[in-house]
Amino acid sequence: MRNFTKNWLWKAYLLILAVMFAGASMSWAQEKEKKEPRKDPSTIIELPLAPEGGRAVGDDCTNPIIVSIPSELPYSNSNTTCDRDNHYTYPNIDCMSRYAGGQDIIYRLDVTADIIVKISMDPQGTTWTGLGIFLGCPGASNNVACVTGASGTIPKVLTNINLVAGNQYYVMVDTWPLPSCIPSFTLEIVDVTPPPPPPGSCIYKVSLYDSYGDSWNGGLLSVYVDGVAWLIDISLYDGYGPADYYFYATTGAEITTTYTPGNWSYENEYYIYFLEDFQIWASGEQETTPEDILPGQLYGRCCGVVSLVGEFNDWGNDGDFNLTRDPVDPDIWTGTLALTNDMNLHDDPDIIEVKFRLNADWTINWGATDFPSGIGFQDGPNIPVPIGLDAPVDEYDIIFNCHTGEYTFINRRFIPISSWALYLGIFLMVTFVIIRFRRVI
Repeated sequence: MRNFTKNWLWKAYLLILAVMFAGASMSWAQEKEKKEPRKDPSTIIELPLAPEGGRAVGDDCTNPIIVSIPSELPYSNSNTTCDRDNHYTYPNIDCMSRYAGGQDIIYRLDVTADIIVKISMDPQGTTWTGLGIFLGCPGASNNVACVTGASGTIPKVLTNINLVAGNQYYVMVDTWPLPSCIPSFTLEIVDVTPPPPPPGSCIYKVSLYDSYGDSWNGGLLSVYVDGVAWLIDISLYDGYGPADYYFYATTGAEITTTYTPGNWSYENEYYIYFLEDFQIWASGEQETTPEDILPGQLYGRCCGVVSLVGEFNDWGNDGDFNLTRDPVDPDIWTGTLALTNDMNLHDDPDIIEVKFRLNADWTINWGATDFPSGIGFQDGPNIPVPIGLDAPVDEYDIIFNCHTGEYTFINRRFIPISSWALYLGIFLMVTFVIIRFRRVI
């Protein structure tokens, strides 16, 4: 009887303990739900787990979101950095500074062909966000380009990014420590490789500056040649500048631009140069928002390298005779050419025929029948240059304008009449002074 009673008491005691624990657990769960209300399912972005479980895809460099370039372009991905932790942070991510202080997400670009891309991230309202691309897992010294900003409405854009085949680039989206993450953003990658340079074109440079020295803060510039986009959404990502970009245009091609303002747009400036040194456009006065270049305002004035070919060098087979560009006017080309009678391949023994051409190629060439001055035109006739049979060498100073086609040949053997008149005038003046001086004595 004692054993039965003892067993019954133990069972009753254990049952009471079980009921007490169950009640405590239920109370704790209800209290937690009061403090953390349930989220609307439509606002939740599910993070795909790695195949082996554990971290979500995109959490870090060991399991990034992989994008094959260029086969997957154009690429678009909506995602979040929330619940991913802060794996790569300041000061280890130098170019993003404190914009690498929040939770981050990692993409890996596997590049199979050389390409130029534009990468943009719309933070969809989240402020203090950053975007960076790195040659390898994000670090302090391997950044390719970074862009940051406080605005939650202006997309972060990296453009004109050269990706080289065979490399793996890592893209990171991040924030300041506050806000600690981006609930929702969209990342896009598009191909912005410009067309090949057209025949007879030359290179132009666009230089971007910021008067305050803190980048263009979301400002963007696009450059078009005859309506074709050459540079899309370029920007200055750090400091005062310059950030230099390049495009090609031929003589007469229409150059236009479109400027998209970011924050503090009045600090932004841009200049366009022909062949690095000759400024042909300024965006406006300092401390004013840059102006667009409109149709009809700016045209290409490009000559490449102008040379002379003719009987004297077997029409270029022995090498072109290159002229020299004038240091002040890029349209003017000059040179001095020595001609001898044994260079003559023409039936007329007193004539050596020549033509001007561009970039040692016949695609663009100038010719005419006038001498010593005239206006050459495309595929015009050979220019007849006389040589004297009574002199071993005729030296000609040559002046050519590649914009208008005007040319002049000046024979050094003959002093122009105007020069003789000048010398005669000086001689008579000196003689007059000497005679007067003698009379005074």
